Amino acid sequence: MPCPCRSLMEEENILSELYVQRSVSCHRSFPDYYGAYYERSEDSLWIAMEFLSGGSVADLIETKNYSLGEHWIAYICKEVLLGLTYLQEMNVIHHDLKGLNIMLTSSAQVKIIDFGLATVGSKSNSTAGTINWMAPEVFACIEDSTAQYDFKADVWSLGITAIEMAEGCAPYMELSDTEIYTKIMHDPSPGLTWEEWSVIFNSFVDHCLCKDPSRRPSAEQLLSHPFITYNSYHMDDVKNRIAQHIQKGAKN
Repeated sequence: MPCPCRSLMEEENILSELYVQRSVSCHRSFPDYYGAYYERSEDSLWIAMEFLSGGSVADLIETKNYSLGEHWIAYICKEVLLGLTYLQEMNVIHHDLKGLNIMLTSSAQVKIIDFGLATVGSKSNSTAGTINWMAPEVFACIEDSTAQYDFKADVWSLGITAIEMAEGCAPYMELSDTEIYTKIMHDPSPGLTWEEWSVIFNSFVDHCLCKDPSRRPSAEQLLSHPFITYNSYHMDDVKNRIAQHIQKGAKN
């Protein structure tokens, strides 16, 4: 894909994104990176990456009448947690985890994409991201420029994404940015609203959306949550069913 390079800051951001993408591409949770080529005459950067023909999780939600079942959600969450655990090992915070940035291959392998907002280091004070998925500690950096946070901000974003997968959209989509800020900073954490969801799924989301990051589990710890471990017995079958759904859609 081509990326226009128009300023030094944009160029630095692109180089940072390429560095992260290249660094993590060896892990199964991220697309393969093949290389990049700068076309000076067109002032464009061409990036060669793995083709992910299964579409995004946001696409999958739409094709499933805006709600995925718990088995499907558990499979996707487990794969994302494996990716987030690796990002922590690599000292990378993603900053923009959401359904649109979680892709699928034709065989339903889950891949995290878009490192344009990622930062390298165990701490960050970046306020970049998509507001409905942003953790309270990220908002806190707007008020206090000296504040910092760590990898657990991505865990919050996964909790919001779990709600997105379950109920069709992230919480507070109808609100303004100011109203979302007030809700996240001053109200109880959002959660699942439909009564049909299991106790362990509600518990998983609540753990992801613990407002105190010091009490919020890490991605690695959440891999041991009952919502993940209980559903692990079905995951090969779930992966196959998601792949069949993707391939059926591709034929239509």
